[in-house]
Amino acid sequence: MAELTLKAPLSESDTRGLAAGDIVYLDGVIYTGAKLFCEGLVNQGKTPPPDLSRTNVLLHVHPMMKKVRGEYKLLALGPTSSIMYDAYMPPLIRQLKLRAILGKTTLSEATMKVMQELGCVHLTRVGSPENTLVEATKSIIAIHFNDDKNDVEEEATLLLDVAGFGPFIVDIDAHGHNLFRQMEENIDKTMKALYARHGIRENFEYSSAMSSRRS
Repeated sequence: MAELTLKAPLSESDTRGLAAGDIVYLDGVIYTGAKLFCEGLVNQGKTPPPDLSRTNVLLHVHPMMKKVRGEYKLLALGPTSSIMYDAYMPPLIRQLKLRAILGKTTLSEATMKVMQELGCVHLTRVGSPENTLVEATKSIIAIHFNDDKNDVEEEATLLLDVAGFGPFIVDIDAHGHNLFRQMEENIDKTMKALYARHGIRENFEYSSAMSSRRS
């Protein structure tokens, strides 16, 4: 497992050089996107703001902001579950030429195939104080509202300048490896070995009587 800092926008060699389990921090420019951003581009055929072409790193998040003396101040930036936007990701990876998706949880096999083809990775935030990512954000370069009234801040797309942004763990690399799947397989093997050691059938299930006693 390696620990490294990468500069966004990312090159294909940057992402192809990562392996599931690596720890990554980011410097440079990234942008955020949630439900309305994804729906607008994929379902409504909207054109992404031109300045998003400055980078190829998308953070799944509902940002929290506060307007102070006419300017927005970032209050919270906790990544949300990427699986909620999984259906949008194959076309968005192609359209936006994404090299990295930041979020939580995992993505489907269909999305992983596109990621492997184009050299894209998924990074999940690992344990750190809630304000760590806010502190690693140097500035908000631009704000693009995705709702009709242009006032739903938690659905806004932010273009951000960041430094030491992380830590994130590579849970899906560009070679088809999925860290969460590997963990599940390891747990399954361990459980089967424990069952065999203690003479328990693999299809063992608690009876209703045992369940009531356990509770």
